[in-house]
Amino acid sequence: MHRTISRFLALFLLLLALAICLPGCADPPGEPFSLPTEPPLPPEPGDGYLGTLYYPDNELRFLVPVQRAIPETETVVRNTLEQLVETPQLEKELKPLGLVPLLPEKTVILGIHIGETGPARVDFNSPFLQYDPSAERLVLGGLLCTLRQFPQVEQLKIMVEGDSPEKFPGGTPGAIPLGPECLLNLEVDDALDDYLNYTAVTIYFCLPTPQGRTLYVPVTRALQPVEEHRVAALKELLDGPR
Repeated sequence: MHRTISRFLALFLLLLALAICLPGCADPPGEPFSLPTEPPLPPEPGDGYLGTLYYPDNELRFLVPVQRAIPETETVVRNTLEQLVETPQLEKELKPLGLVPLLPEKTVILGIHIGETGPARVDFNSPFLQYDPSAERLVLGGLLCTLRQFPQVEQLKIMVEGDSPEKFPGGTPGAIPLGPECLLNLEVDDALDDYLNYTAVTIYFCLPTPQGRTLYVPVTRALQPVEEHRVAALKELLDGPR
């Protein structure tokens, strides 16, 4: 009985802490809590495409989705990927958000092939490989998740100067296509031992920006198999960020 009361009290305190923390993450101390502003309306047909792109935080810990207007042309996929390449203008736009470009400066897309079958292929020039090897999971994951918003893309094969790298700078094998799962900011439960049988839940944590805005960071957690996904997601949310 005493243990039940203690667990109930602990859950109540977690809920109370969450209620206090979320407003505090959104606004500086002393200011009233306000909900985030509504996202912009989608562009009118022919004006552009409201795409979701993935950028790392400036400490290279996780990916953050950002919506950006992309010209909707026959090269919309190329236009979307080019928004990930480091330029002075992109750095200026991302700095107030505490984010950095995904792809190194001078990265050029040499070719894109998206067929009805097989993985999509994107061919980069050699400067693409000049990213920080410790950020490799962010670079490869950001490319895959950015492209997965296009229905015709299920898997991604990255080429460099027309060839498949044997290994990428961080050691990831280059011959194996990425996807189809896009597990953003993956965290694997220490108790999970069967990597073919698991439950994946996606939860969101708030990230205050240098200018006082709030971004939301999706985190995918691979857990021991459970039947109640919603209960598992709520528990992981209450556990907080790792």
